[in-house]
Amino acid sequence: MKLLPLFVICVLQTSIQGQSYVGDTMLGVNVDKSLVARSIGFGGAWRVIPNSCCVTRIAVKPDGSLLGVGEDGSLYSKTSPDVGGWELIENTCCVQDVSVMPDGSIIGVNDRRKLVYYEEDTLAWKQVRFANGVVRVEAHPDGRIIGVRQKGSLRIRNGIEGRWKFLRSKAFQADDVAIQPDGTILGIKAKECGVHVQKDDAKWGEELTDSRCVISLAAPGNSDVLVRPLTTKAPTVAPTVAPTFAPTEGPKKESDALIYGLDVDLKMYKKTSLDAPWVEVPQPNSIGVLSVAVMHDGTIVGAYIDLNLWTKEYEDAPWVGPVENSQYPGDLTVMPDGTLVSASFLFGFKYKKSLTEPWTFVETNRPMAYIAATPEGGLYGLDGSGSLYYRPSLEGEWSTVYYLRNEPPSKKVHAVAVLPDGTVLLMNRGERKFITKKEYDVYRSWVNAKEPSSLPEILTISAAKPPPFKS
Repeated sequence: MKLLPLFVICVLQTSIQGQSYVGDTMLGVNVDKSLVARSIGFGGAWRVIPNSCCVTRIAVKPDGSLLGVGEDGSLYSKTSPDVGGWELIENTCCVQDVSVMPDGSIIGVNDRRKLVYYEEDTLAWKQVRFANGVVRVEAHPDGRIIGVRQKGSLRIRNGIEGRWKFLRSKAFQADDVAIQPDGTILGIKAKECGVHVQKDDAKWGEELTDSRCVISLAAPGNSDVLVRPLTTKAPTVAPTVAPTFAPTEGPKKESDALIYGLDVDLKMYKKTSLDAPWVEVPQPNSIGVLSVAVMHDGTIVGAYIDLNLWTKEYEDAPWVGPVENSQYPGDLTVMPDGTLVSASFLFGFKYKKSLTEPWTFVETNRPMAYIAATPEGGLYGLDGSGSLYYRPSLEGEWSTVYYLRNEPPSKKVHAVAVLPDGTVLLMNRGERKFITKKEYDVYRSWVNAKEPSSLPEILTISAAKPPPFKS
């Protein structure tokens, strides 16, 4: 696969005022100053993230990494919620809150309740004019900034250059706020610690079900690879047993597909060639996978919206699942030796040699939103900013792939796949077109593949056949 995931990135599902999102999540700071994540929407349970102490405030950067305010008032960074430890960022003291703008710039509130921004050139905080009186600050996905005053009322301004204006918040004093990708505001009520959602009329709803006591909130509203709209319904058929991989009726059908794609509604499409149109794949038991990969025996594996792996024996077959020991998959790909690999900002980089064995985690120097295996056993990956990386094997390290000409624009490339012949495909988000190049020549100019004028809004892609098998 791309998210909340969420493709990933974080590949999570939640519901906000009737609209669902894939890749969406809430991160919180527990009362013991460790991190917690709400991994299955507003009706799900919080999970404690191990070895994540000790910060007082958190923010999510566009690439999926985290910023935290330490107990000393300095900033600390973390590769992702589940990967890496907190590392001090020098010359960042002293702030009491932090947030990240859509362009990746860092803002905060200093110990004198003034809005500040971090200037990369001088490695110092700079004070913003006309920006006094707030104790908490949160960047909106549209570039505005929301502030929380000491007594819990809200203010809003048009970015760094604006001025604070009153923001309606009926019968609610906030201690902290976070903003979802559609602009929905989440808040912690002052003198309490549960999470509430602000409604369209500025009133606040009841405390969320199974809400945990948290002292700070963050949402990946500005990390656009972690989230995407989901307008589909849950599957109408949900077998609870793991697949046996034996055909249920008749022989397994050979697919003529070259590429599979999933659109914003999680409908599955296929292409028989790069120049062919997208054709919708019939879904006998509805839809709901976030990414797919094809095993060497032709079995299609999908990361389902229930955060487990499901399988189908062939293209037109129903999804069957969940698969045993398959919780929290991310973007999926299959290695030449048949190993299934998963990458996710929240759920880490991991693999399994067979579908029913537990995941094995791999240390990684950078979290990825999308991955694709090559015929040689390497991996390509896209991070949250749309940058392309390569690692020579599962155990290698990610290194940047630099383009000499026709560089795909940053933050507009949002999916990667590798065909069995080594052709690398990148999906351009804005134009929904492929950019292609043979792997051996990947550092040189890319070619725009031909596309018909009418396109589904494809968000993730994968090769319909795995790399040639190598034991």
